Amino acid sequence: FHPENLLGEYLETSLIDSNKSPRNVKLFFIGNLTSEFYQNIQLKKSFDVMSRMEAISVICENFDYAKLLVPNSIKQLYKGFTDKMEIILCDGKANPVWNKAYFKLLEQTNFFLASSGVIMPHSHNVIEAMAAGCIPLIEYGDWFTPPLEHNVNAIVFDGSEDLVNKIKYILMLTEIDIVKLRQGVLDYYENNLTSKSVINKVLSREYSELYLNSEVYSVGLMQGDV
Repeated sequence: FHPENLLGEYLETSLIDSNKSPRNVKLFFIGNLTSEFYQNIQLKKSFDVMSRMEAISVICENFDYAKLLVPNSIKQLYKGFTDKMEIILCDGKANPVWNKAYFKLLEQTNFFLASSGVIMPHSHNVIEAMAAGCIPLIEYGDWFTPPLEHNVNAIVFDGSEDLVNKIKYILMLTEIDIVKLRQGVLDYYENNLTSKSVINKVLSREYSELYLNSEVYSVGLMQGDV
């Protein structure tokens, strides 16, 4: 989780409420969209995944703005949820929403665009979204341990053309399909991503090697403590 969200009451998040909130938005993204950081071509070279800005641009170029909202204010963001827009892509740097308010938006969403981080594919928001019962639309599902599975606990895409096709696919899914996928996500989160499950895996010595995923500011903070 992002530290700003760890400071709230959602350390493990409201899993118990995830199936109760009406989910009016099909696909949601909220996160930093600063081009300086999130248009990193090295992601393609090193990990063969799209940068965050590339994914956002592809969606904006291929979907009608009658269905797609890119809010320019927090007020417009909330109106998008009220109006039941199918796709909402929000710059969380320009329109910051944290803690309870952030998770309440996630709990009103069916799918979350799990776009890449700055240097590494992983980003904190995919974990937060899964905790709130959102189904990740993701290109790097195989970077999870165990890997996320397409049509089980994620919708996995590969490249820009497939991203467009997978969004069209999720927009046509029935409520029964979505509920089944969501349960897969919640089961995965409970078994692999809660603090308790992670600590148990570490203490059980199930893995011979452990890796800490960190980049930019976190690396600097850790180096300062060493």
